[in-house]
Amino acid sequence: MVEYRLLTKDDGDAYFDVLHRSYATDRPYPLSFDAMDETREEAIQWLQEEPTFGLFVDHKLVSAISLRMPWGHHPGPFGVPHIGHFITDPDEAHQGNATKLLHYVEIEILTKLLHAPAVTLGTAKSHPWLAAMYRHLGFTEVGKKHVTVYFKKEL
Repeated sequence: MVEYRLLTKDDGDAYFDVLHRSYATDRPYPLSFDAMDETREEAIQWLQEEPTFGLFVDHKLVSAISLRMPWGHHPGPFGVPHIGHFITDPDEAHQGNATKLLHYVEIEILTKLLHAPAVTLGTAKSHPWLAAMYRHLGFTEVGKKHVTVYFKKEL
């Protein structure tokens, strides 16, 4: 059974587990993401402040995407929704779950519900493979500093 839904604080433990296990795969690289070191309490607070959508397979959270809204606590750089935490359980990697969840969020939330004209996301400039993945998903690089920002207008 596959389910897509907005996460709540009741999903905090599952979210925290997937968040830390997914970012653990980045620890060997010279990267720093704030989410790598979030506490359980910070992760639950994030769920309460930023709309975060999850993909569940057989009632297990396998992937999640947070939307940082322009009017929210952690707005993105261009006045449109910005993808914050974009995570997948490492045990469920390479099965297309992140892509499925991204498409769900783009169609059902960003396009149909919010009528958003675009979405952005960012990553560490030196990450070895995320840039290629984001380009594959239709994002275009628009900014360079410590992070690289990607923009997607065609939702």
